[in-house]
Amino acid sequence: MIKHEQTDCGGSVTVKSREGMAFVDYTLSNTDKPLWMSAFCSSASTPRLAQAVIESLCERMNPVIVTMGSKHTEMRYIPKIGKLMRVWGNDRESVYAEAFTERNLFNRVCSFSNAMKNTDIIRAEEGQIDFYDYRSVLNEIRSNNSPFMFLTIKEDFDYTLRNTSAGCVGAMIGAAEEQLETVSGSIRQSFAQALQRISHKQDSERGYDTKYAYIGEFCSCVLLPAVVKLGVEHPFTQRVFEEFSRASSTYISECNRIVGEYLDTTDADEST
Repeated sequence: MIKHEQTDCGGSVTVKSREGMAFVDYTLSNTDKPLWMSAFCSSASTPRLAQAVIESLCERMNPVIVTMGSKHTEMRYIPKIGKLMRVWGNDRESVYAEAFTERNLFNRVCSFSNAMKNTDIIRAEEGQIDFYDYRSVLNEIRSNNSPFMFLTIKEDFDYTLRNTSAGCVGAMIGAAEEQLETVSGSIRQSFAQALQRISHKQDSERGYDTKYAYIGEFCSCVLLPAVVKLGVEHPFTQRVFEEFSRASSTYISECNRIVGEYLDTTDADEST
């Protein structure tokens, strides 16, 4: 039995057979020639069937970037999905790209955007970049402060880093929109749709307290597809990446402030 339910920009697929079951939810960057697709498998899914479902969706949608999430380790380390090669991953998800000649750039964008999405601490000292897990940092802060002081610090921690990440999204959207006219052909409409969707989602988070920053999704929907489809030398790609670099530097500066004021990360666990 195969059941496929579609939404405005994605859907879900359920497969039940003698070989097992697969439950996959997917989201698309845009409806017209999607640039990116995320596919998340439930823990009850049979890996082989879930992989077949994702590959079928890729063949149908033809995205150039895919984010695949699964609790099954064997799923996250699949080296290839259709014509897409695995270019980055962590203990939650893997990223696949149509072309990966710019592996170092992919790694930097994915690593930084993932940390900023999760409000992890990023530190850069003497050419070395370290990533510290959000929960590990909070545990260290909690152990060194009274409950009241911890809540005050956590509020500053969350508010500052979430709003910095959200500001990064806004700045990159603005940069991309400024350079959209340099993109020609039907792909221009794909980028325009993706930008409109991300802008709407991030704007809905605005207010006194930004609950979530769609930095990871922006990079997957716009920046990484631009690297693949347009190339790193294209004005659109260069301008967006320039804004990403500037904003990530601001994020690192805020991380350094927090670390300097509240804790010493030598005792916190580094994230992988």
